[in-house]
Amino acid sequence: MNSIPGTFRYVSAALFAFAAFGLGGCGSVTSGTTVSKYTRGEDPGPPVVVDRPGTYALYYTTDTTPQVRTPVRAGDRVGFEVSDGSATAVAGEYRKPMDKGVYKAFWKYTKE
Repeated sequence: MNSIPGTFRYVSAALFAFAAFGLGGCGSVTSGTTVSKYTRGEDPGPPVVVDRPGTYALYYTTDTTPQVRTPVRAGDRVGFEVSDGSATAVAGEYRKPMDKGVYKAFWKYTKE
């Protein structure tokens, strides 16, 4: 019996998973709903006004655990502000200047 087709399926699945992590990073595939995304050199747009209160988590590309989790009220802003080449992560009253070495970051809604 030829097992090459079965082996090929497993190898293909493994390569796909590896590519997904490599291209998107761990932060992009963690649990939660992405609310805002920052990529160095791109305009993230203004922070969004959220309509549901809860806990929002900040992830950098390679993070499997968040940089911070913070409570946010409905009507608060969540996202990234860029000024003079420097980015700041904002969520409600929380503000964190990001290191210039950060390539990608994500704010995710994690729970109410």
